[in-house]
Amino acid sequence: MRASEAVEALLEARGSTKRWLAAKLGLTPSALSRYLDGSRPTPPDFYLRVADVLQVPESLFSKQESEPGGVRPPTEGAAA
Repeated sequence: MRASEAVEALLEARGSTKRWLAAKLGLTPSALSRYLDGSRPTPPDFYLRVADVLQVPESLFSKQESEPGGVRPPTEGAAA
């Protein structure tokens, strides 16, 4: 799963919108969409800030070589 898909899934699970997340991050909805769809490079701390707002571990959005742009799969026994 790509990091952007994880963000969207987390928002859906919370019943929140991209507009809400953009406001929490101090971004316009358009800027957030561009970061998530890859048409604009994300700032270095983007996913750290997203993780903080959504109250999830930043490691959820960590990229791995085997999954470019992807989300690190959870490790067995890891706390969520």
